[in-house]
Amino acid sequence: MWAMQSRESVLEHEKFKEIFASYAEAIGIDKPQEIEAWTALSAKIKKIETDKLKAEQEKQARLAREAEEKAIKEKEDQIRYLRDNHAIIVNNFFKALKNKNLTRLVGQPKRRPMIVA
Repeated sequence: MWAMQSRESVLEHEKFKEIFASYAEAIGIDKPQEIEAWTALSAKIKKIETDKLKAEQEKQARLAREAEEKAIKEKEDQIRYLRDNHAIIVNNFFKALKNKNLTRLVGQPKRRPMIVA
């Protein structure tokens, strides 16, 4: 595999460009080589890369689906908790109001505002 990729790295190397760029055609490096063993190997490498890409996409889709399901479950659990414990939550709210003495005027008739002269 390294031999297949070495052509590109040699062509891009700065010393090759300085010294051998004009001789590339004579060396035979300007055209990619077609070797039978490399074609089978490159096909196998492409298959492996596509399989990796497909597996990564499936993993991302699965993680997104799991995150969505988890968010839905958490929301349902929160709604269930509020529905099941509604009376307790309301009672605790009014107990907190009573403890802070905020209910002393509840139920009394409206008072007239004091007029200061």
